[in-house]
Amino acid sequence: MKNNIAIRYLLNNAILTMACSLIVGFPTFAASHAAPQETITLHPFTTGQRMPTNQVRQVYEDREGIMWFATFRGLAKHADGRLRIYRTNLFTPDLLPCNNVICVCEDTRQRLWIGTENGLCRLDKNTGRMVHITAGNRKIQRVNQLLVTRNGKVYAGTIRGLWQYDEHAKHMTKAGLDDVNIQSLAELSDNGILIGTWKKGMFIHSPAGDVKPVPLSNEIASKTVLAIHQDNKSRIWIGTLKEGLCQIKADNKGIWQITTQYAGSNIPSDCVYSIAEKDGKLLAGTRKGLFVEKGETLLKGVEILGTCVDSHRDVWIATKGCGIYTTSDKSLYKGKTEEDMPAAQVLTDKDNGRWEALNYGVKYTPASSTKAVVLLPDRRPYLLSITRNGRVLIPMHDDGLYVAWQGQIEKHLSRFHDSSFIPHDLIHHAMEDSHGNLWVATRHGIGIRYKNGKDCILHQQPNAPAYLSEETYFLAEDSEGTVWAATNEGMIRCDSTYRHYSLEKGNFPIGHPTAFCQDRAGRRWVGTDGMGLCMYDSRQDCFRSVHERLQLPGDLVTGLFADEDSSLTVDTGTETIRLSNQELVRLHREKSADTLQGFRRMLPGIGAILIACAAWLLLVRRKKNGRTQAPLLQTIVQEDQPVADQRHLFVDNATAIVMRHLNDCGFDVPQLASELSISRSTLHRYMKEMTGKTTTAFIRDIRMQEAYRILSANKDIRISDLAYRVGFNDPKYFSRCFKDMFGVLPSDYSTGNHVAK
Repeated sequence: MKNNIAIRYLLNNAILTMACSLIVGFPTFAASHAAPQETITLHPFTTGQRMPTNQVRQVYEDREGIMWFATFRGLAKHADGRLRIYRTNLFTPDLLPCNNVICVCEDTRQRLWIGTENGLCRLDKNTGRMVHITAGNRKIQRVNQLLVTRNGKVYAGTIRGLWQYDEHAKHMTKAGLDDVNIQSLAELSDNGILIGTWKKGMFIHSPAGDVKPVPLSNEIASKTVLAIHQDNKSRIWIGTLKEGLCQIKADNKGIWQITTQYAGSNIPSDCVYSIAEKDGKLLAGTRKGLFVEKGETLLKGVEILGTCVDSHRDVWIATKGCGIYTTSDKSLYKGKTEEDMPAAQVLTDKDNGRWEALNYGVKYTPASSTKAVVLLPDRRPYLLSITRNGRVLIPMHDDGLYVAWQGQIEKHLSRFHDSSFIPHDLIHHAMEDSHGNLWVATRHGIGIRYKNGKDCILHQQPNAPAYLSEETYFLAEDSEGTVWAATNEGMIRCDSTYRHYSLEKGNFPIGHPTAFCQDRAGRRWVGTDGMGLCMYDSRQDCFRSVHERLQLPGDLVTGLFADEDSSLTVDTGTETIRLSNQELVRLHREKSADTLQGFRRMLPGIGAILIACAAWLLLVRRKKNGRTQAPLLQTIVQEDQPVADQRHLFVDNATAIVMRHLNDCGFDVPQLASELSISRSTLHRYMKEMTGKTTTAFIRDIRMQEAYRILSANKDIRISDLAYRVGFNDPKYFSRCFKDMFGVLPSDYSTGNHVAK
């Protein structure tokens, strides 16, 4: 018995000792054998957080830690939890050469260089001045890549070659590769510049200024290099069009061979747009997701145009259509989450079934039930539409066109499914016209499948204009059976002549088309992001912005709808406004835009002009008599209206806010409304009632008054300095506004020449 007790005692002690050893030693064992792999948690940042668009090309961090987002609809600056948008619109005309911003880069003098679809400009971050950069008398064309070298030289890779900025001449000069489409630039450790091109291979720009081709192996058959990156071990990686992510190195014969390659099943897509590096691992943005070296693919199915790792080691991802994703814990993404976002589009079919385009997948809810089904949950849809027989057309990101009926997929059309009318499987919109023909708007132009079964791609037809191959975003048909196509820069009329309306041709205002409509009276309208509502002028065969003349709020139109009584319903994103047929008829009968400029305010505007003229005559008389000059124009307040004190308080507060932001060319109506703690629609209504002006005119008039005061006190001031000082980014536009208000150019006023006149 005693022996048994002793044995049990020893066994219990042994078990207890082993248990304690395991408990104490387990953390060490777990740490050494089961170390957790770092996971990347991404937060979305989309239009729900005031981004101008969900289509973003690049994320860039400057030396101050400020993040800049190059988007298809302007340049966004994120600092201190606030977002500021730079773009050309009603309030800042000619700020950027084009709102389609492709790339940004900071030089050694704290100047931000901005490459766009239609030229190059530069922002001085210290003064806020925006300068358009030209090549002598020529305008720089599409800028695909910018590079600032370690010695401070600025290079621009464009679709027409390489350019270098001449600091002495203040313009760009040729640096080689004329008529070569440059896609990527990277400075090497030996101060040479490696250049990637579209279908022309690679070149190297030596410190001496020579440009020589880089012989590539036949493994890189596409000869297209979209991104270049030199990692922390001085290895060179390239992102290609069809060969994936490749590490390249020159062999003994000087031919650059692939030493490491991620392609095929090893990467989401063989088309690689961007390369970054975090903790020794490569991050590659591809057409179908973010590739993480030795890790899990992120954002599967999303087109990643740009990747960036900031000074805090946070990852930033620029996508085409899904905004920005980031690992940062900054406040920019706080608020609505991706799940909280409403559906991008909702429509109802002939059976009253409800279709919703989600971020991924399409949700269908039949009219007879509340039970919904999600179709294609792993694919990203674009703009839905319904055919005459009730079929729903679902264009997909890089996956062609799906045709659905009553919650079921009936057909899949793509380039790989015997559909020769589809130029590219990234389809933004599909539409059936009144003749039963099927149209698709794709990344590479427009395709048509006619009712008789014949297929056609417009830009592949004989003598087809080049602009028919531009990326097309939506289609619309007018009452005459003519189809209109919206591109990033304007509209295309698809009839027998194929008329192009764009900023470059001067027949379309700057601004991304967002909607098209023909009202019951036959008038054609285009909604834009930047210039608001635009009307088609059949006499001049052009589109003109009428947004401000109609006293509409903001500068954005998200939807247009023609009513049965020939009126027009305009959705501005913040409110829906109905324009009566009488208003539209009156607008349609007005004269040309040049004549309208002086009379667009109608009666309130005429009163303001009369006051300005009287004040100017008084100025001339006092100047001749040597008297002290008085301000030309005071803020107009209608004293005969009730609650005058409230009117004065509102106008005084608004004036004080504008004065605080006087030299800020980016200050606009939404910011004024925000600081007054009222909505934009309320601001526009109050401003019209209390001053007789639009909010834009109110801001402009205050700036003009302050410009006159400064000019009166200092006639030696340069006109450009005066323009920047009162918040104008373009001295020419400032001079035009000054003359419109005071009847004299600021240069003539400063020299006294207007007295002689």
